[in-house]
Amino acid sequence: MTRRVRKAEEKVVNTLKIDPVVQLVRMPPCHGGGRGFESRPDRTKSLIWEIFCVMGYFVYIIYSEELDVYYKGFSTDVIKRLEYHLDSRGKFTSKAKNWKIVYTQEFSNKTKALLEEKRLKKLNRISLEKLIKG
Repeated sequence: MTRRVRKAEEKVVNTLKIDPVVQLVRMPPCHGGGRGFESRPDRTKSLIWEIFCVMGYFVYIIYSEELDVYYKGFSTDVIKRLEYHLDSRGKFTSKAKNWKIVYTQEFSNKTKALLEEKRLKKLNRISLEKLIKG
């Protein structure tokens, strides 16, 4: 790039007050034909997003004395989920009306919460009761 072209670019950038740095990413040719370069989308979340949109992911265990059974699940709102179970809207949990929350664990990441739920569902009754008692 010649000095003359560089100065012309600087002039345009200063006039328009834009950021001259753009990261380009090599894309497969099927994306739009052109030369195969596109700007990388901004995938970072702002602090405002994290403050206002933080959503916890919960793994919970509920217990029914009537059936003497533990039910393990995942939700973003455990109280609403318990109400769902108590309103007999769930297939398995509609068999009893006395479910109560005996264990909850919060995760900031949905994937980790789902993996923990899967792990809990594999535990036997003795292991579950040890976990609940702490």
